[in-house]
Amino acid sequence: MKAKAPLVRLHKTGFHADSLPAKILDFMEQQRLGLLELAACTEVVAADCRFNHWFVTEVKTRKAMPPLREEQLLLFLEAHEANAQRCEAAMRALAAGASREDFCKEMAAVLAFLNQRTLVREV
Repeated sequence: MKAKAPLVRLHKTGFHADSLPAKILDFMEQQRLGLLELAACTEVVAADCRFNHWFVTEVKTRKAMPPLREEQLLLFLEAHEANAQRCEAAMRALAAGASREDFCKEMAAVLAFLNQRTLVREV
């Protein structure tokens, strides 16, 4: 009996293959990055993981206060996608020769978006 192919393509790390963290991790592996660029990348990966956890546990389950209406949810998801595209553009620009400083500034803006929208609870 043939094994069924997975419904979702996974990155070697277990992330969804098309997720922002998977793309960033591949970028980090392929580029010669300095410490500041590596730090910026890892901060965005961590923030995106927190964001997705928050979204699944709070927003999607309607535990967020106040709950989002459907049109608000769509705008929210569109903003998240635009932020991911900003991050991908920054990675392409750095790979094409943009300054490391500009890359770090863009990644800081991506990080700020993710952190602004994530409810971080004290442990």
